[in-house]
Amino acid sequence: MLVWTVPRNYELTLDKILYRAIDQFPDVEVVYKDQVRYNYREFYRRVKLLASALEAIGLKDGAKIATAEWNTHRHFEAYFAIPMMGNV
Repeated sequence: MLVWTVPRNYELTLDKILYRAIDQFPDVEVVYKDQVRYNYREFYRRVKLLASALEAIGLKDGAKIATAEWNTHRHFEAYFAIPMMGNV
């Protein structure tokens, strides 16, 4: 039997998922395809840095942003940074 342990109004958005990972597992290692290794704390720092850089070049809340990138750790970071800025 499945027991519901998360409030029904809890947002399952990427930023909330990442915040929980940082809160619960800040030093757990994130491995990206045997290429890049960092922990959730460092991953979050990199995501925030990318979000700040995108805002600095004029991308505002609600902007539509497309990415053209191979399946790399940079694209993985963008996958979190863009919605955390309020963009799609």
